[in-house]
Amino acid sequence: ELTNRGVAVHIINMGMFTAETMENPMTKLLFNVLGAFAEFERSMILERTQEGIRDAREKGVKFGRKSKTHKIEGALLHAI
Repeated sequence: ELTNRGVAVHIINMGMFTAETMENPMTKLLFNVLGAFAEFERSMILERTQEGIRDAREKGVKFGRKSKTHKIEGALLHAI
């Protein structure tokens, strides 16, 4: 889809992928394999992150902002 729109991808140590170079079957295969590995790595990162969060929760780690506690005393307490 990107090459049909005229988008060129430049991988520094591998050169430029354009609509013209994507017509080459070997280049197309390489680009698809690289995309598959990138998708796999992203899935692995997500899985490890979720596992880490789950382990932390089991250990009692609290996530998010700490709740604010206000001391109501003196004139404010009297006014309320």
